[in-house]
Amino acid sequence: MQSLPAWFEVKQADLSIFTPQKKIHDGEREAFALALAIKADAVLIDDKDALPEAKRLGLQTVSLFAILERAAARDLIDLPHTVDEMRKTSFRLPPEDEIQAMLERDKKRKKGKEQKKKNKPKPKGPRKQ
Repeated sequence: MQSLPAWFEVKQADLSIFTPQKKIHDGEREAFALALAIKADAVLIDDKDALPEAKRLGLQTVSLFAILERAAARDLIDLPHTVDEMRKTSFRLPPEDEIQAMLERDKKRKKGKEQKKKNKPKPKGPRKQ
């Protein structure tokens, strides 16, 4: 196993920081406790059942698929390939209609970029004097 980069810091969540008002999974509870402790700007969460608890705690949330879609918009990843690879894992994916909507937005974005490239005027060579 590779060693962690020097900037990487592992922290233990103090679960006594808060008591959830409704049942949430242990992973979300730890993520919320840590986010509160370190005053995080946002917490990565994909469990929609835990979103009301995050809101109650005043935590900004962002989903993994929102991050993936932003990465694709910056041409950092190939979104369809990434989704296909995630489907091969045990990761709980969003509902299929949400995935398809995201892939459709990605497709339209790529098509729009291609159109801009085609319509961009070609640079002219150096002028003769």
